[in-house]
Amino acid sequence: MTLLTLDDRRRAAFGRIGRKEDTLYEVTELDDGSLLLTPVVVMSTAERDLLTGPPELREALAQTLAGANTSTRQMTNKRPTPK
Repeated sequence: MTLLTLDDRRRAAFGRIGRKEDTLYEVTELDDGSLLLTPVVVMSTAERDLLTGPPELREALAQTLAGANTSTRQMTNKRPTPK
């Protein structure tokens, strides 16, 4: 069991509690006064639409990104020709 102490501004330092990658939480106060912390991710409506949209859209984007990554790698691997 880990105890959290609130400072005079009612802030708590979590230290090593939870996962490092979780930095944003939804807080729900339960009937008995307990606080339930749920890690959340915030996304734009465009991201939501992409994730919930037609599978064809996701596939087309994945192919486009794969092509962009390949061309970027090819460009960065080319060395200038000595003069």
